[in-house]
Amino acid sequence: MKQKDKPILHKNSVLSVVLYSVPALIALVSLKVENQHPHSWLEAHLPFFWSFFAFASAIVIICLCKWLAKAGLEGSEASYDQPLGPGEEEKL
Repeated sequence: MKQKDKPILHKNSVLSVVLYSVPALIALVSLKVENQHPHSWLEAHLPFFWSFFAFASAIVIICLCKWLAKAGLEGSEASYDQPLGPGEEEKL
């Protein structure tokens, strides 16, 4: 197998170890955070609440951005080939 054909995250790569160990370390550290005055019932009773909340928020933001892109931010490629109408060249 050539160097170019190797997947980026093969089983024993340093990158895969880092990408799995950093979230695990964050989760373990979040257990040590004192929760004497929680903001909500979920924060008081659900371990790793803020980790789940951040992950769910990231998924919502990604889905919202994809939806906005498909809804109109991305122009169709055919619109680039259309000639400008009379008087529109002067506006550019």
